[in-house]
Amino acid sequence: MWFYGPTIIAKLNQLLKQEAQLAVDLSKLQAEIAHNTDVAASVVKTLNDLAAIIRNFPPSTDPQVQAAVDAMNATLEANDAAMAGAVTADAPVQTP
Repeated sequence: MWFYGPTIIAKLNQLLKQEAQLAVDLSKLQAEIAHNTDVAASVVKTLNDLAAIIRNFPPSTDPQVQAAVDAMNATLEANDAAMAGAVTADAPVQTP
């Protein structure tokens, strides 16, 4: 199949338009990833701060209160671990 000059030019123009659309979409994706990274870091910091506050509560003489404090701390630490695991789950392995 032979392509004539106008057909080749039309195909090239179509490819250039598609490339421009991809470039725009890529910059939007990069901005969203940066925003998502900031939000995730903020959430992890907040969870760590809350866990530290709860860990530093003075021990309670009431076993029910102490069990509730321990449960809150365990939940915050589990949430932090789950978030960290989700962030690294699909990360490519870095080779030295």
